[in-house]
Amino acid sequence: MGSTTFNAGSNANWHDGSNWTNGVPTSGDFATIDADCVIDNTAGECIQLTITSGSELDCNDQDLTVIRATFITGSLLCKSGEMSFRKADISGTAATWAVTIAAAGVYDGGTGLHTIGSLSLSSGEMKLTTGITDFNGTDGGHPYSALIYAGSNFDPNGGTVRFSGPIAKCYIEKDLHNVEFSGATGNGIRLERFGQVSGTLNVIGGEFIAESYGNNIGVTGITTISSGSTFTLASGTSGVPNFTGTDYISNVGTFNMSSSSVTAGGFLTRTGGVTNLTTDVLTLTEESGSYVMTDDGTYHHNSGTVHIDWNTGGTNGTTVLDMNTSHLYNLIIEMNSSSYETKWYNKLQVDNDLTINRGVCRADTSSPVSATISGSLIIDNEGTFGATGTTETITMGNLNMMSGSALVLASGTTTVTNNGSNATGRTWFTRTNGSNPGPRTLTVPSGSMLMLPGGGTIEFDNSNYFYNITCSGTFSTKNSSLNIDNDFRCNGWSPNGNTGYHFTVGNDFTKIGSSTFNSIDTGSNWTVSGNMIIESGNIDVHGRSATTPGDVNLKLYGNFINKGGEII
Repeated sequence: MGSTTFNAGSNANWHDGSNWTNGVPTSGDFATIDADCVIDNTAGECIQLTITSGSELDCNDQDLTVIRATFITGSLLCKSGEMSFRKADISGTAATWAVTIAAAGVYDGGTGLHTIGSLSLSSGEMKLTTGITDFNGTDGGHPYSALIYAGSNFDPNGGTVRFSGPIAKCYIEKDLHNVEFSGATGNGIRLERFGQVSGTLNVIGGEFIAESYGNNIGVTGITTISSGSTFTLASGTSGVPNFTGTDYISNVGTFNMSSSSVTAGGFLTRTGGVTNLTTDVLTLTEESGSYVMTDDGTYHHNSGTVHIDWNTGGTNGTTVLDMNTSHLYNLIIEMNSSSYETKWYNKLQVDNDLTINRGVCRADTSSPVSATISGSLIIDNEGTFGATGTTETITMGNLNMMSGSALVLASGTTTVTNNGSNATGRTWFTRTNGSNPGPRTLTVPSGSMLMLPGGGTIEFDNSNYFYNITCSGTFSTKNSSLNIDNDFRCNGWSPNGNTGYHFTVGNDFTKIGSSTFNSIDTGSNWTVSGNMIIESGNIDVHGRSATTPGDVNLKLYGNFINKGGEII
């Protein structure tokens, strides 16, 4: 193992031994470039390379291999050759960077493949190759595969940066173009600081762990998580980094969002993929192939919120939400127009609240589908839930329609379970009043059924008509007449309003359950066009302030059938 210095003689050729103090370097020699040098004809190699200030090494489209460390105070012109700087682990060299670029140093990457064990760039100049720069982290116990500070002059040059190899860290205060993380299975690459990615981000092996040291992550292109790989947003000294993607995310591996605020132009979990959603908010601003979000794998909602926000960025059009069997916790829909739609396939399962701020949320086709909203369905101004011509089964905990909203009931069954609460304190609120002015549009198709198994309090406009209602609990109506076009099956009813609120049933009224069907105010009319049937329990026809029967004006056009109860 010897040392040799290039000081140039009759020419600048690397392979001319007369230009070196101790002959052309081999893989066992320490080489110093102390004058301008060109690697001529064939590849160059050495065990360690130093380029001194004012000197230039021109690789001239040839390959260059440095087994240990490279120190650049002068200039390195790589061109199209393949560069290899400590590609493999060398025992005893862990404390030294594979490539160190000093304050006056210049690294001009060219177009070839570059493999760098580790990099230190604090104030020098580095222009990456337009091809792939692989920071392979094979520096023994060296903790970082790349350390790039804001004070350096760094140009990603439209190339791809790959972080591979065993466990390593990277600390980068500059922007990159395309980025790949491809650590071996069971190994991770920990990102302590990161600039923005103007191209794509691909996690293709091992685990990529992103921490926050006062920074967030932004990706302009597509983010891809391949099978067998993991992308984790983890807590650093400044908490969990936020992630902002302009394009969509495609996950076939595992994506752990933790408590990060995540933004993407669509989210696709492919077959075999597992997505652990953020406990904060996932905001979706675009779509991929007509889908804003799909699930062919598995989602875990972690009690977080998915916000389909096409309004803020001005995204136009209609999109599809295909969650398959996975559940969301909170879902907010905010389209760029009241007419733009978010349609769901097969099943929509929301374990807490669905809020429609703007646009239409509806089933995709007329084939039978279902939606289950365990908490509140909140329809804001310019929001619509449902559409004419679709056949779905809807279950919700409670309903709050705000001014300017619209609801089209399912032509099948809509069940309101009286679970959770909304700002009105009502189980069902579709009424225009002084504190909630402005029209609500409620469309009830023929053949539809409204089920109220848990009872509750419903408040609606006099103009609202229902088709079928079945209430196995006890419910109260506030400040409006109750109009049912077809059948009414009810256990207990407690109307609450002034004289003149009426009760009309277009077909049969059947009293079920053990509760008493309570009184309505004096002077009100009950009109039953079909049969009045008492299966069990009592019907109280007293007026609220009256003490004798007959305060309700009952018009019965069918038969009175008593199967075990009574009128009191």
